[in-house]
Amino acid sequence: MGRTSTRKSSWSGHEDDPKAHEEQDWYHGLLPRADISSLLEKDGDFLLRASSISDAEIVIGKMLGEGAFGGVYKGSLTIKKRKIPVAVKVSKGNAKMSSKVMIAEVCKEARIMRHYQHMNIVNFYGVAVEKEPIMLVMELADTGALDSYLRGGNNVTLLTKLKYSFDTAKGLEYLHQNGCIHRDVAARNCLLHAGTVKISDFGLSKQLSDHAHKYKLKDLHQKLPIRWLAPEVLVSATYSCKSDVFSFGILLWEIFMDGAIPYPDMTLGEVSAKVRTGYRMSPPDRMPKFVREVMTNQCFPQAPEDRGNMFEIRESMENVIERRTVPSSVYQSIKY
Repeated sequence: MGRTSTRKSSWSGHEDDPKAHEEQDWYHGLLPRADISSLLEKDGDFLLRASSISDAEIVIGKMLGEGAFGGVYKGSLTIKKRKIPVAVKVSKGNAKMSSKVMIAEVCKEARIMRHYQHMNIVNFYGVAVEKEPIMLVMELADTGALDSYLRGGNNVTLLTKLKYSFDTAKGLEYLHQNGCIHRDVAARNCLLHAGTVKISDFGLSKQLSDHAHKYKLKDLHQKLPIRWLAPEVLVSATYSCKSDVFSFGILLWEIFMDGAIPYPDMTLGEVSAKVRTGYRMSPPDRMPKFVREVMTNQCFPQAPEDRGNMFEIRESMENVIERRTVPSSVYQSIKY
């Protein structure tokens, strides 16, 4: 598998300098020969192959989890004799989706992920679609999915839950600052690595253009995470950063309910109907007052314009968590 990149014809760097290649914003990482054309989006683009790392090798190990896309496996990526532990997302066959469409979907996710480097976003190494199976290669999170960890009887403390909430807020703020609507904010799509939460799974994500603030879903038959959706998405299939903010409120509920499924004892149809008309879950008893206020007042308003943005939410959480201004009575009232 060759390691391939694209660049604009106006680039004036040194082609014999691999470091110069990797520092450029056009550098795509591990990309397939078979899918090069999908990355050459504008006239004047052409290819640059970094031959010094063309012998990169992916080894797949045990399965870590499985979803609609396929399986996620523990693996390793070897470049220049250096082995890096990675997570490999492997596509599975789908009778409803052609190989061409599958490749397009994978490359769309890869193009979004390659732009972002942040401590609370899972690191992206590359995509391999040269042959079946299609693979996304990402940072390996040592603890796995946040929802599974919360459900695992690990006696997660209040302070740790506050940190998980704050980590996710910082990651989501970063995405929104860079024009990305995640569209699938949930504990299952947050990974834990060395005690830090990292947002992952950009399969539904949308990168907005410079002047756009909303995205209207075109495929109304697409499978969607109903229990995490904002009311405007359920009503008109319209997404914005504020719809992510609503989903973040659901995530806060998940964290302080130890990974429970939102809207327990309700069907998807009931959730959809009730959220459209203003129903909201009550804050968990074990959720501190200031987090309840974030969830209720900044995340859950019916109208998107009445919600806070992630900068405001992150800042309000930081004022409490980083400056340690949580009243002692908050901790004394929490029992595990």
